Amino acid sequence: MVNVRVSLLLEAATAGFYISITRGLLIPLLTFRGYDIAEIAQLLIAPGVVGVALANYIYRRPTTLMGSGWLLPATHLLERVSFMALPLVSGNGALLAAVYMAGVLLSIVVGVLLTALIFSSFDEEGLGSVLSQRAALGSVSTLIGGMVAFAYVATVETFTAYIDLYILAGLIGSLGTLGLVGVRIGGVPTEAAYPAHVEVGRVNTFVYLFLIYAGGNLVGYVWVPLLRGWGYEDFLIVLVTVIAASVGGIFGAFVWRSPAHYKAAASLNALFTGLVPLFHTSYMQLALSLAMSVTFVGMNLLGSVIYSRYQASIGTIRASVLVIGANMSGQVFGTALGILYPDPIALFVAAAAIKASAAITALTAIPGVSGTEAGRAVGYARLVYTVGTLGYTFVVETYRQTLELLVKSVAITLLIMLIYMIYRLAFALLGI
Repeated sequence: MVNVRVSLLLEAATAGFYISITRGLLIPLLTFRGYDIAEIAQLLIAPGVVGVALANYIYRRPTTLMGSGWLLPATHLLERVSFMALPLVSGNGALLAAVYMAGVLLSIVVGVLLTALIFSSFDEEGLGSVLSQRAALGSVSTLIGGMVAFAYVATVETFTAYIDLYILAGLIGSLGTLGLVGVRIGGVPTEAAYPAHVEVGRVNTFVYLFLIYAGGNLVGYVWVPLLRGWGYEDFLIVLVTVIAASVGGIFGAFVWRSPAHYKAAASLNALFTGLVPLFHTSYMQLALSLAMSVTFVGMNLLGSVIYSRYQASIGTIRASVLVIGANMSGQVFGTALGILYPDPIALFVAAAAIKASAAITALTAIPGVSGTEAGRAVGYARLVYTVGTLGYTFVVETYRQTLELLVKSVAITLLIMLIYMIYRLAFALLGI
């Protein structure tokens, strides 16, 4: 029988190296190719939108991912192949967008299945333990990947370095697929309606995760252009954004041990994010990168641990989709901000404000976790829930009406063109 903990730890140990290069070097790769912030945001937002739609589909039909034991290892391997190919297709914008889209969609399926595997295999105490162990192993692996990338990019100052590193990362990342062969995801999706307090807690936790991922993704793709604008060389950028962040992730896995610690991490992360644009020296950037990654581990653990409590009510697949869906929704929101106002410093300020909102949500509006009195926490929770659902309804309804108007406008335009062509044809036949 496959040992799930060993399989998950093997996957994390190889995934860290793979992700540190394929994700950590993506923005440097694109900026090396000449893409600016707006172009990078446009590349990232489409997969994010489609990813949110895919997550929504899986949430509504959780049985889609249940059954075949080969789905997790197959998608896990295909995702690595997709990202490994990115440097090879980066010269063609359309092909790059298509391959990146495929990689992101595959990563959503992998993320949902891995999270479901974790949620269904451990209780809350075991969940915290395995998540911390995965974070520590992943960070060590990420650090190794970052050091390899740092040394290679500093030595081979051509685009060939990116091609070589992505191929190496894809091959090592694929080793983690071997440990996933034969694992089984437990838990049966539930179709039953769940209590109101579960609905409120589920939505508010989603809001929290959405905010931390929106702020995190915004920092992720803005930091490199900011450093490059300050004159940082590629090897220094890798040192700040990959290696220092990896070291912080290792320590973060051992620092945060309880919901009280997680809340402190959320508040500190927002503070450190707001300090980044104020200090141009490499030493301060390294220190802030280290501090942000340490505290982000705690922020992330809070949402995952809370959602694990809801899996009995909403099902393991749905609980997993909510975590992944929050990430994708946050990416869409962050990249949309980058398109609307592509100024790195302003976007860093926005990221700090978004993360501060997440910290406030954790401190006040998540019953059982916030530090406020139980009754007051429930009141705040229902307020956030009401505002969130009203905002969601408004956005969906506006999107639907806009889409209807667009379709009607296109139909009328095509009808007018058809009538015009018929009249021209009639005039030509009649010799007028």
